[in-house]
Amino acid sequence: MDKSNILVAVIILVIIGYLGYPSLTSAKNVQEGIGTADGNAEVVLIGVSGSEYVPNPILVKAGVPTILRNDGSIGGCAMSVIQRELGINANFAKSKDYLFTPTKKGTYTITCSMGMYKGTLQVV
Repeated sequence: MDKSNILVAVIILVIIGYLGYPSLTSAKNVQEGIGTADGNAEVVLIGVSGSEYVPNPILVKAGVPTILRNDGSIGGCAMSVIQRELGINANFAKSKDYLFTPTKKGTYTITCSMGMYKGTLQVV
């Protein structure tokens, strides 16, 4: 093999290797909170209806990496979702996904940065 064939083969292997690991490509689209985007995260679609985050309550499991995914209905100040006790500070204007791992069981209120939109996050 000449050098150009080797170079082409290496490039093809790199592309196949990269595409063969979806967690690497999906991690680029996830705004990281606590946890890792390793393909084992639970995905929860959230949106807004009126001045409320939906579904309400949002159910997640303690200790399980969770991706909150904007269903496309979130806009304005609702794009900033905050829950201080759990360390959630999602910015859906920056990314449609927010990754975190809830660690404490309980029922928590989530709000937008201005307190105009509210919802309930239940960690079971």
